[in-house]
Amino acid sequence: MYKQMTINIAKALYIFVILIFTTSCFTGSSVKKFGIDKEDGVPEGLQVNHKAPDFTGKTHKGENFRLSEKLSEGPLMLFFYRGFWCPVCNDYLQDYQDSLKMVTGKGVNVVAVTPETSENIDKTREKTGTSFPIISDSARQIMKKYNVDFKVTKGYQSMIKAGKFIDIATANDQQEAHLPVPATYLINPKGTIVWRQFDPDYKNRASIADIVEAIDEQGL
Repeated sequence: MYKQMTINIAKALYIFVILIFTTSCFTGSSVKKFGIDKEDGVPEGLQVNHKAPDFTGKTHKGENFRLSEKLSEGPLMLFFYRGFWCPVCNDYLQDYQDSLKMVTGKGVNVVAVTPETSENIDKTREKTGTSFPIISDSARQIMKKYNVDFKVTKGYQSMIKAGKFIDIATANDQQEAHLPVPATYLINPKGTIVWRQFDPDYKNRASIADIVEAIDEQGL
């Protein structure tokens, strides 16, 4: 019996150590793996019930966009993506476009924000066939307001440059390379964030099913 208790205690300690190690990896090396320079700060994104900051911008069609004006038409889904060079982003945008009517059919408008230039947005649209508005945020004003902006590590920049022949800073017309956590926010007509998906791992995105479920749950 004493031997069994010792084994159980040893197992519990082992699990505890693994949990601590996993947590430290996520906040340290794993965040770095996603290209986030944690020395410059790790974004946490705006929380549910937070007032969505108003913003203006130019869509890929050159049209003026203002969040508060668009919200007067009804609820809105806002999401961020990294750039045309990101295959995960392209797949997601294409899937979103394919299922767009499942969202807009419920009276919810959609807008995407990206740090890439208008010229590179055109490349994204050619790859994905997107029809919803996309706003260039090279100056990072919107990304900062929504706390999704981060400085890209030199190592990650080098990896993208070597593998895809893309300089992130140049693609975004920036002095220093910055990207957004590809977060998704559901905003009600009053301008309040009622649902969000936020994950520093750029491979984890809100599925259309998740978004539709959130819209239904919020009664929008």
